[in-house]
Amino acid sequence: MHTGSSADPCRAEAGVAQDGSALDRLLDGIVYDLYAASLDLHALLGLLPGHEKLGHERTHTVIDRLDAVISTIRQAGVRPRSVEAAKALRELIGLMRASSSGPDLEAYLVELTRSCLRVFGVAAAAVVVRSPLNLVVTSPDLPAVRELCELCEGPGHEAHVTGLPVAVSDLAAAGDRWPMFSALAQAAGYLAVHAVALSSGGVMRGTLILFDDDVRTMPEQDTLIARGLAELASAAIAVEAVTREGEQVAARLSTALADNAAVEQAKGVLAERHAMTIPAAHAAMTEHADRHGLGLSEVARAVLAGGDVLGPG
Repeated sequence: MHTGSSADPCRAEAGVAQDGSALDRLLDGIVYDLYAASLDLHALLGLLPGHEKLGHERTHTVIDRLDAVISTIRQAGVRPRSVEAAKALRELIGLMRASSSGPDLEAYLVELTRSCLRVFGVAAAAVVVRSPLNLVVTSPDLPAVRELCELCEGPGHEAHVTGLPVAVSDLAAAGDRWPMFSALAQAAGYLAVHAVALSSGGVMRGTLILFDDDVRTMPEQDTLIARGLAELASAAIAVEAVTREGEQVAARLSTALADNAAVEQAKGVLAERHAMTIPAAHAAMTEHADRHGLGLSEVARAVLAGGDVLGPG
């Protein structure tokens, strides 16, 4: 008989952390995954010219912050929260590496907020992204939480503006500081809120916000773990920003190539139509563009459509 085993809080962890050595093995695995992921992250963030420095800085920031989190978990020893934090880190780092072009941002942030519920035991968690897109992801997905996240006041808004973590252990005492946020949050059943800023490359990206339905002060080790999870969110957002910029650069390049092709083709058409040289055709198109305030590619497309830039006007 296993007398009293049902009361063992570690039993629920499916044998992952029955003793300190098991937790150490889990954390050692996270360290390996972290450094492997850092190589992927460095490559992703250095895809575009000018982003090599961003890739280097972002990668080392993530590594340094998560190294500190791993050390904190080791020091805390075998506890359900330590194990949940370790499992969450490993899962999220694994998701970061799952795609060669980076994770799907919204799906990744959903998993991150769900991890926050398990790790911290809070009532709700949210990630608010302000750049490179506007996005609010919450777990659970509740209208009241979304409304609180979209207010231009409150712990999340302040963390985003200042770049500093904001901890409010009792919202009832914060009515003068954020009257609307405090009132709406308490009406929704949230009594404490903790927010951590998300940033990358010196750019504020948004905030990670934890909502608690009880008055409490977050322990220092939980604050450190929250910052580690915020670093993972920031990394995912940075990859999204670089990906979007890459798509914009590709679109601009495609447009420029198409415009250049149209101009070259139009010069040939105009030269043949008026028995003139290519340089003369180019000069005529340029003069017409300047006279009418048009782009050269617009004139080129008009010529290809049958227009005559040498006619009256």
